[in-house]
Amino acid sequence: METWYKKTYRATDIISRNQNIITKLQRAFVYIERLNELGFDFAQDIRCVLVYPGNDYYTEMFAPDRIWVVQPKTVRESGLNYLTSLLIHEAWHIVQWRKGVHNVGSRAERGAYLKQRKFLAAIHDSSSIRWLDKAYKEKWWKDADGDHETRPSSNQDAVRSEIVRLVRRYKAGKIKTVRM
Repeated sequence: METWYKKTYRATDIISRNQNIITKLQRAFVYIERLNELGFDFAQDIRCVLVYPGNDYYTEMFAPDRIWVVQPKTVRESGLNYLTSLLIHEAWHIVQWRKGVHNVGSRAERGAYLKQRKFLAAIHDSSSIRWLDKAYKEKWWKDADGDHETRPSSNQDAVRSEIVRLVRRYKAGKIKTVRM
C-alpha cells in the first residue's frame, strides 16, 4: 500500500501520494493569500484538495463537501499562475453552490471561468488567458451538461467511480496519511 501524505494549509487539507505536488498546491494557496487585495480569498473555502493518483487532466469539485479532486498531471503541468487560477475557478463553484447554483453545466462554468480569467488579468498573465479562452470555447463541461453526443468512455466512468470512492474514504477518515 502506497503512502498518502497530508499537509494542512490554514483550514485546507492537501492530500497526495506525492510530496512535491502538495508543495506546489500549497504555493498556489499562499499566492492567493499574498494577493488578497484582489478579492480572491474565497479560494480558502476549499476544505480539501485530494490528488487522485491517475494520469489525466480530469478534475472534479464536490462543492457541497468543499472537496476538489485533481490528478497529478494537472498540477505538474500547470505553472503557478495557472494553478492558482484553477483553485479560484474550483472555489467559485463552492460559492455558486451556496448561492443555489447546483448544476455543473454552462451556467456554473461561465461564472467560474470569468473569476479565473479575472484573476489572470489582474496578474497580467496574457498567455494563460489565451489558453483559458481557447479551452473555454471547447466547452470542456459538455459531458457533465448532458448535451454531448458521445458518452464518456467506460474508463472515464471507472475513474469517476474511483474518485467518488476516494472522496467517501476521506470523509469517513479512512485515508491513512503521514503529515508533512
